[in-house]
Amino acid sequence: MPRPFLPAFARIALFRVAAPVCVALLLAACGHVPLTSMVKLRAFDLKTTDPEQLMVAVRHPDWIRIPQGGAVMIIEERSAPEGPVVQRDEIVFERIEGAREPAGLASERRNGTTLSVFAVAPGDADRVRSVQRRLGARRSQDASRASGSLSVSVKGCRVGPVPEGPVPVSTFLAAGEFDGFVPLLRDFDLKAAMREAGAPVEDTIASCDAAAVDGD
Repeated sequence: MPRPFLPAFARIALFRVAAPVCVALLLAACGHVPLTSMVKLRAFDLKTTDPEQLMVAVRHPDWIRIPQGGAVMIIEERSAPEGPVVQRDEIVFERIEGAREPAGLASERRNGTTLSVFAVAPGDADRVRSVQRRLGARRSQDASRASGSLSVSVKGCRVGPVPEGPVPVSTFLAAGEFDGFVPLLRDFDLKAAMREAGAPVEDTIASCDAAAVDGD
């Protein structure tokens, strides 16, 4: 079965505070995010963003497959920054293909890679809005302590062996606050990150098995 190979490629501060927004992939530090993107990400606010404009994109080698339903947005709330999770919501993204794919990503295509784009399913937009209302109410009750995070978990597997050398992966985020897609990470070495996270050297990215996986 596909396993998470991008457990949290986009992690964004849930409540806007004075500290810079931090976006991370696996164990990556904020230093991997382009400075221009960090500036743009400051405008993002999960409590008010339009869920129908929220999209994520992953550029990955074409020997990697991401199944339908393999991208999930996870929203976790805490009553205090270091406290336990008091609420967790998972929203499954749907893949965007064909004519629905945003034109703004055309320049990001590369030979030998696939650009997988995901968005909130139309039927889940109201659910996201319900979460937004709850977040707004919680913040108004205790704005000084409430905190949380938004992350996107992506599951995938490989077709054939993992080639020698780096496995470059790039990630992008689109929202109503931005003009097009904002690059989060460019050509990040997925293989190195997976091994650093504890994946076995001989099977850094799991092989696709008999499970149905949507190809591109």
